[in-house]
Amino acid sequence: MRPLAMRALILVFLALVAAVSSGPISLDDDTCATTCTESSKFQYSVGQKYSFAYEADTVTSLQGASEEHSSLHIRANAHFSVISPCEFMLVLRDVTLEQSDPRDLSRRRLSENSQELQRALEANPLKFSFQDGRVEHVCADSSEPTYVLNMKRGVLSAFQNTMDSLTDNHQGSEIDVAGVCTADYKVTKKSWGGKTTITKSKDLGACSDRHGHFSAVQATPYKLGTDMRSMPLMSGSHNCEQTISPAGILERSECNEEHIFRPFSNHKSGASTTTRQLLTFTGQSSRDNARFGSLRRSSLLFEHEDTTPSQQDDTEVKAVLREICELNDVRPETPRLYSRLVYAMRKIDARTLQNVHRMVEAERICQKNGHMSKKFFHDAIPSVSTAASASLMRELIINNEISKEDVDTWLTSLAFVAQPSSDMIREVTPLLQRSPSRKAFLSISTLVHSYCR
Repeated sequence: MRPLAMRALILVFLALVAAVSSGPISLDDDTCATTCTESSKFQYSVGQKYSFAYEADTVTSLQGASEEHSSLHIRANAHFSVISPCEFMLVLRDVTLEQSDPRDLSRRRLSENSQELQRALEANPLKFSFQDGRVEHVCADSSEPTYVLNMKRGVLSAFQNTMDSLTDNHQGSEIDVAGVCTADYKVTKKSWGGKTTITKSKDLGACSDRHGHFSAVQATPYKLGTDMRSMPLMSGSHNCEQTISPAGILERSECNEEHIFRPFSNHKSGASTTTRQLLTFTGQSSRDNARFGSLRRSSLLFEHEDTTPSQQDDTEVKAVLREICELNDVRPETPRLYSRLVYAMRKIDARTLQNVHRMVEAERICQKNGHMSKKFFHDAIPSVSTAASASLMRELIINNEISKEDVDTWLTSLAFVAQPSSDMIREVTPLLQRSPSRKAFLSISTLVHSYCR
C-alpha cells in the first residue's frame, strides 16, 4: 500500500477509536451542585416551593414591508423548590402553547402542538445548582429531549441574577441561554418598603458561544478580545428588569430581546424577532417530593442539537421533489425549495435515502420533468453531510453510476463538512481501498481532521 494511503487509513482508524472511547458524562451521585456559596442576596428557605406565573411571547415580522407576523405564546406555572441551600428544582405545570392571527396579535388560538409540548415540558423535574442567584449547572433526566431542556434553560435564565450584591451596580461575565455575555446590572430603585428594582442589559453581538452551525463552510471557532463575537449578520439586544422583595425573594422578572437581520435592514426596519419572558411570583408553600432517574449535568448555555438521521418516512422528501418538478426554469422560490430538500434529506436514514434515489432515477416520483428532480437530488446529496448521504455517495462512486465531474465535486465536498461523524468517516473509508485518486486521499483526510480537532 502506498505511504499516502497508509497515512489516510491510520487517520481513519484513530478517528474511529476516539469515537468508541468517548461518551456522555453522567452524575456520580444525585447532587447537582458541586459547591455551595453562602447566600447573601436571596433567602429562599429549604423545604419550600416558590411558584411563579410564566409567560413567553415570540413575534417575528418583516417591519416596513408587511403588517403580518408569526407569533407563539407559551403560558405555564413554574414551581421552584428548594431541596438544600444550593440545590433547587424546577417543575413546570399547566403548559399551553398558543399562536396569533397573522394580522392581529390579540386574536389567539390554541396550537395543535400544545398538548404534545405540555407532555414534554411537564414530564420531568429539572435539578439545578443555585449559587446565591447564579445558576451554575442544570441536571436533566438523561431522556430529556434537547429542545425541552433548552426551554427550561430559558426559564432559569429569567430567574438568574449574578450580581455580587443587591445594593451596588455590577458588570461581569454571565452564562445563560443567550451565551457567554457581559451583563451590566444597575440598581435603579429602592422603595420605602424595601423592594429593590434592578435592570440588566446585554449586547448580544458581544456574546460568545451563541451559535451552532450546520453549514457547508468549513470554519474553526475562536475567541477574540473584542466586542464583536457573534455573527455580524444579526444585531441583538437583551434587557431585563427584576424586582426583589425585602425578604430576598424574586417577585418579578421581565426580559425582552430584539433580533434584527442586518442585510437589507434600515434602522429597525427589516426582518426582526422580539421575545418577551415574564416571571411573576404567585405564592409559597411546602415543596413536593420528586423522584429522579439518571441525570446529566450541563450549563445554561443553549444546546445545539445534532440531529441523527433516523426517519424511514420519505414523505417530505418526495413532496419537495414533486414541487421541484413543477419548475420549468429558475424562479425566486428555487433556492427555498433546494434548502427544504437538503434539510428533508438530512432526516432520513441510509436505506430510505437509497430507496428515494432509485425512485428518482426511475422517474417514479414525478410524472413530468423527471430530469429536474434528478438534477436537484444529485446536487443535494453532497450538501446533506450525513452518514446516510455519505453511504449513498460511496455506492454511486464505486458502482460508476455518476460522471467523473460529479465524482470530483462530491469528493471535494467532503473536505467542507463542518461537523462530520464517525459513522460518516466509516462510510467513505472504502473509497481509499480501490486505487483512489489523490483528491480522495486529501478530501477524506481533511474530513478525519475536522472530526478529530
